[in-house]
Amino acid sequence: MILGHSLAHYRTDEKNANGETIDRAVLLPGDEIFIATVGATGTKPVSATFIVTDYLKTEMSEYDDRLVYVPLEDLQRIRG
Repeated sequence: MILGHSLAHYRTDEKNANGETIDRAVLLPGDEIFIATVGATGTKPVSATFIVTDYLKTEMSEYDDRLVYVPLEDLQRIRG
């Protein structure tokens, strides 16, 4: 899975050499993540475990703190 950057990181009070705030990762590539969502009928939740492979950082909070990308084939399988 690819996580929005803000889902996997938190902002610290630390600064780098350029004076920019340093973000620390909470979820690292290789970590397993349990995801639950609604099934195709909407009446029964479905779930699966995915491995973090990367992060998406668009600099748009609407994407970076909400989106999770998984292979479409896997999502279709778990949703039925």
